[in-house]
Amino acid sequence: MMSEGLTSSLHENADLGQIIRSLMVETQHIQDEDPSLRITEMDFLINDLKHLLLQERNTYSLARQSSARRRQLESLRNLIDSLDSHMQTMRRIMSCAHLCKSCLLYRILLRRSKDAIQSKLQSWLDEQCVRELSAIIGPDHVDEDAQTNALCSFETIVCKGYDASIQEAILLCGLVTKLASLLDANTVSWRVQKRAALAIKALLVFNKDIFVSLVLMANVVKKILALMDTESDENVLFLLSVLKSMLSVGHTIVVDEIYSHDGVPKIVNLLIDCKLEALQFAAFDCILELVYNGRIEVLSQVFQCNVVKNLVMLRSSYKETTRNSASCSSQDKDHGNHRDTYPFVNALSDFATQFAIGIGLREREKQASRQVFLRQIKEIIQDDVEVANISIKVLWGPR
Repeated sequence: MMSEGLTSSLHENADLGQIIRSLMVETQHIQDEDPSLRITEMDFLINDLKHLLLQERNTYSLARQSSARRRQLESLRNLIDSLDSHMQTMRRIMSCAHLCKSCLLYRILLRRSKDAIQSKLQSWLDEQCVRELSAIIGPDHVDEDAQTNALCSFETIVCKGYDASIQEAILLCGLVTKLASLLDANTVSWRVQKRAALAIKALLVFNKDIFVSLVLMANVVKKILALMDTESDENVLFLLSVLKSMLSVGHTIVVDEIYSHDGVPKIVNLLIDCKLEALQFAAFDCILELVYNGRIEVLSQVFQCNVVKNLVMLRSSYKETTRNSASCSSQDKDHGNHRDTYPFVNALSDFATQFAIGIGLREREKQASRQVFLRQIKEIIQDDVEVANISIKVLWGPR
């Protein structure tokens, strides 16, 4: 996919994208036959690129100047310079082939040069894909198939791993803000919103040091929480997975964002308000992240939302259901589909452990929170033995 601004004035028979892809093919097969023939063909293609760059420069000098177009021309010029350099290296390898002490050394050097050229070509194509995505996404564009395909391509590019040129293109295009705009309720279809959320999730893995703050500034957390009010349980399950990913890389600052947008009660209430088992598990996982990374205000709100009572109710509900279903019980024991014989059987101790070893509370706050937790346990659970066991785990557990 090529950027419209760069190719709009090119001759109809001189497609820039086709030249780049032809170079990729020639480079890929350079070791299949006489390399000199491939190198000659590659020289012709690079000269075509130089001719196109000259045409574009002449057009640009006569047209209204655009910073985006200037960056695209600079990108093409840098690509050509890099290709010229690699081609010189490849010619030197060819000229010294008869001096190599082994055919293996020659092939290794040739392969390294080939890989360097292909990497540069692919990186340039990926940059253009980023610019293409930036141009077509947004609520004003109605071609959802094009948006979805572009978002999928972008996610594939980002998942390859960190690339400085790709990051620069993303930042220059303001792509994070544009992706976040797709998450506004009732602007685009859920299909596009899901792809946008996956793209954002991939960006956090791509470089969390840069993109966590940009994602938060784009109000992604607020938008995801708003979508949770309008989507089905299955879609909310996906949205929770995105929040969980954000929590795993952003930690306390993401918790603060969730708290500031009233997301804590929304997540805790999913334990009881939904009937989808996977969604209840996902909500509990997010709660564990909240209490591990959250400050005292967050934990206090979690307690105010009756999380202890909800967990006890869930455990009892699943326990009763499992007792009444022998086949389900057998499956749990044989295959371990649940976390234990009964789901949420260890939820209370897991919950207590998370805030006890968490990074968001001071030691005196942890101690006070343990007392609040134990007081609620005693009020809700009637079994003195169980209360004693939980109290021991809380008071003598991890510090």
